[in-house]
Amino acid sequence: AYMTWLGQQCGFFKTADWYNVRKHHFQRNHGGGLLRNEYGSSVLAAMIDLHPDFNWKPWLFGGAPNGFWKSRDNRIWFMNWLGAELGFESVDEWYSVTGADFFQHHGGGLLNNQFNGSVQALLVDYKPDFPWKAWRFSSVPQSYWRSPANRKNYLLWLGERLGFHTDGDWRKLRRDDFYKNEGSGLFVTHYRGSTQKALAELFPENQSA
Repeated sequence: AYMTWLGQQCGFFKTADWYNVRKHHFQRNHGGGLLRNEYGSSVLAAMIDLHPDFNWKPWLFGGAPNGFWKSRDNRIWFMNWLGAELGFESVDEWYSVTGADFFQHHGGGLLNNQFNGSVQALLVDYKPDFPWKAWRFSSVPQSYWRSPANRKNYLLWLGERLGFHTDGDWRKLRRDDFYKNEGSGLFVTHYRGSTQKALAELFPENQSA
């Protein structure tokens, strides 16, 4: 009876309207004791009691409960929901996700507190078996291109993407190939804008030719 009355007081008529309820709604409407004593001060617990068959999303109550993101099951639950909200149908589409997407969809706490703001680390946690390519994100981790192995992995991937199989194919490599395939940072900072330097590192045995 109280919850029905509170909904009327606050203008909550549809079940989903209750996502807007906060502790202060109870406290300002003579329900502080109810929330504290019956629900352990948890708005989510009160909502589950009110509508137990509704698929409540805890993060939509202005922030997930303390400790919620420590559970990987909860993180997977949120990420599946976020992907549906963003219209993603394949894993590859996650390369376009940004930190702003998480904040705009109530996942800022997950990103910052659990993964120190790293979208890439969060996605690796979400899909650990997917062969993520660091260069396909909006930015690579700091010092990423200092690793020869990382540079080689990128060049091999680039060659595969461009259909290069022979030395003759690789001689067709152009700067635009880097710019159009998420490699501009590597090309400018490490290879100094030189395709020859890139090829010399990938094929050191041909360097004297």
